[in-house]
Amino acid sequence: MQNRTNLWLNLLTFIFTVAFNYVFLFNLNIDQSNRAISLEFVVFSILVCLIYFSLKLSLKNSGSSIVSLFVLLIIISYIPGIAIFRLGFLVLTPIVFLWIGRQHLTNVIVQLKYTPKTFIFISLVMSVIFASFLVESQASNVVDPLIEKKVQQLVLNPDTLYHASVSENLRNYGVASTGMHGLNPVYYHIFSHFLFSRISIIMEVPAYIVYGFGSVLFFGPLLLLFLLEVSQEFAKGWNGLLKVIFVFLSLAAILTKPFVTIFGSHFYSESYLVSLIFFAAFMSAVGSLSNRKISAQMFLLIPLCLLFITLSKISVGVIAFAILGVFLIFQKNYLSSRVITFFGISLIFFVIGYIGSKPQSDIKGLEVRFVWKFFQSHFASELSLPQFIFSHFIYFWLVVPISFLLLLAKKMTKNELILSLAFLLVTFIGFVGLNITIDSSGYYFSNLHAFFSLFLASAFSKRLPKKIDFTRKYPIYVSYLFFVFLIFIVLVGNFLTSRARSSLKIISEITKEVRDNSFDDGYIQILKEVRKIPRKDLLVYIPKSEVNFWNNQSDNISPWKHQQCIKMPFFVPMVSGKPSLFGLPMMEGSKTQCYNFVRGYEGYPQQVYKKSQQMEHLKNELCDETIRLGFNGYVEIRYPNYIIKECK
Repeated sequence: MQNRTNLWLNLLTFIFTVAFNYVFLFNLNIDQSNRAISLEFVVFSILVCLIYFSLKLSLKNSGSSIVSLFVLLIIISYIPGIAIFRLGFLVLTPIVFLWIGRQHLTNVIVQLKYTPKTFIFISLVMSVIFASFLVESQASNVVDPLIEKKVQQLVLNPDTLYHASVSENLRNYGVASTGMHGLNPVYYHIFSHFLFSRISIIMEVPAYIVYGFGSVLFFGPLLLLFLLEVSQEFAKGWNGLLKVIFVFLSLAAILTKPFVTIFGSHFYSESYLVSLIFFAAFMSAVGSLSNRKISAQMFLLIPLCLLFITLSKISVGVIAFAILGVFLIFQKNYLSSRVITFFGISLIFFVIGYIGSKPQSDIKGLEVRFVWKFFQSHFASELSLPQFIFSHFIYFWLVVPISFLLLLAKKMTKNELILSLAFLLVTFIGFVGLNITIDSSGYYFSNLHAFFSLFLASAFSKRLPKKIDFTRKYPIYVSYLFFVFLIFIVLVGNFLTSRARSSLKIISEITKEVRDNSFDDGYIQILKEVRKIPRKDLLVYIPKSEVNFWNNQSDNISPWKHQQCIKMPFFVPMVSGKPSLFGLPMMEGSKTQCYNFVRGYEGYPQQVYKKSQQMEHLKNELCDETIRLGFNGYVEIRYPNYIIKECK
């Protein structure tokens, strides 16, 4: 879709949000130990935002600008040398693109002068709310500016350990692997892992630092920005105060997480977060298909979006592909060779993404199975089917009555019709997705209808009057929009008065527990020293006789303290930056059956598990296995020392 946005309003909203976000974090859990890295992420976020807007001056389209931005960041991450070189390219990039788009720069500067002060005030107020959503995500115990201390105390949660280990091996070896015994590939959320690894290279920090800070200070704010950018395109620009408030409140209402059970995962699931960013780019691209033919740019942009989305989160990719199908049906001559060719290319990219991100089908617990009423029977058995639908798909009411009213009025535009039909399809797929077993993350399907409703609400917002005139008799569909307006206010108000306070209490408790915990693991310090060894041909071997590591019971505060045998193996590749040698968990005497843990240990032969249980291994055996795995030596750690053993 073409650029119909006031660049300043979104830019100011982004900057305000990041600023308030940092202020909130500063008062919650940023101290001398993590202040520097927090500020680095703030500066990096603003710099990347400026690059995005400089790209948009030339490309005119939010979708192409979003994709180009991340492709550019990936390219910059491959620039060899020290970090200052990559930083130099980052600083020069917006300058170069501002010069390329200089003919449009004057108009943008003029826009600032004519941006109403009320718009800026709304932006300021909503930024406080948006920042509260980002900070509130810490209550999950996943997004975590305290991550460095939690690593030192061995109290990190298994999910973060798993994802950060995969990203660390992608960063250093170009292989998606947990690194438990060499580099056994794991094809799961591969693009989000890859993207987090490239950001860690640009910022020259370990991958786990990006998992701690990235969602709340970088990817999260960018998602908010891109959702607003694309929403403005569907709303045909910011040209009325009611429209601005309506769209901003729509986004805020969606992010209040008014779902039951497990749905609060917008910002702390790295794969979902990255897929939503590219879903915003995808919606910007497909939005133009309702009114025009498929351009040459769309032939590349939409398949790329599908690829990046599906490689990050299969469920989001499935829904995006379904939405594309609805838009293509409404193309003139939809059976023409051009449309069919485009559909075929998109299908190929989608299938590649699906294959590249789908876990191995033989992993116990990760089988994709359809079980009717699976979610309802596990989490909502007391609800009738209508209650279940309207409690888990609360934005469904946004489309049904308004579509009916618009059809009666015979004033529904083609774009509104397509969006409404696509919304019905998205909701249906979400309901079906909930019946896919939970270990396959089927529940993510049902989240997408909420984000899609933002673009639907934005399209309908064009019908709101620029000013309220009570002497006029507004049509019934405008009255319904005002009703929706009220619902959004209620949802946001409920978040601020209830959930936010509860989450703030949880975050404060987590922060206090971590700061009061004086434990400092010596093995982590050794692994950090091993990280400094500038060789990529080494494995890390900690014999099982080092029981203070493998049978560590120091975690007394985290919700995952009973899973310590699951967690410990991940610390080795994640902190050292090098894969383990016989690093699979020690199972004997553990309360948790580590062998059956579904993420991280899959794909390794059972004989490797058995050999990993040995208290000691002979050097010849270690060297033979090291060479077989493609490495030239290993670092043997016996507290408090380590030694490099060559196997050439």
